[in-house]
Amino acid sequence: KIGEIYHQWGESTNNSKYITYAKDSLLQGITWAKQALQNDKLDDEALEYLSHYYNSLGMFTLDEAEKVKYHLAALGHIEESISISESLWKLQFKAMTLSLLSSATKDDYNAILKYEFESLGIRERIYNIDHNSYSLAHFAQGLINVGYTNKKIGKIKTAQEYYNKAITLLTESEDETPVVKDALIGALYMLALLDDEKPNRELLDRALS
Repeated sequence: KIGEIYHQWGESTNNSKYITYAKDSLLQGITWAKQALQNDKLDDEALEYLSHYYNSLGMFTLDEAEKVKYHLAALGHIEESISISESLWKLQFKAMTLSLLSSATKDDYNAILKYEFESLGIRERIYNIDHNSYSLAHFAQGLINVGYTNKKIGKIKTAQEYYNKAITLLTESEDETPVVKDALIGALYMLALLDDEKPNRELLDRALS
């Protein structure tokens, strides 16, 4: 938490000193968690903390190679934790980490799609096990992410299909909670901007409403 607060402080004041403090806090946490694992290789809590720390480092750093390295480390630790004891929370965290890794990966679109498809598969599995507003929104976000990745590689028709899948999933659920509405707004917005030069006003109006 100290690391997160320092990072927000540095961002809001545009002061790199606090960003450094944030990273130092996370690195200290990593040191402690690794010490705990030396005493007990199956320390599940330490593995979870390591996943958090490395993901945060990945989000705090600007260097692209470092981002990938940190998110890969987070992925490895959460997978190790899942192998000890699986839970829906851990699976959701793995899905999020895969999407972060996808965002950090540049130009290698095969890898980006691989990460997003794996993330989507986990999100769908969670939704099928536990139907609730949050699992629905996360599943829809996975569909949106795959759609956006396809758009970036020029597969516009495929992107459209995934955006429409998300919209159908969200509207047919008839779930009116804010988190689901937010996801629907996002899907409509992305579909509206599928053609960057000719935004679909009708879809934008629907998202606005």
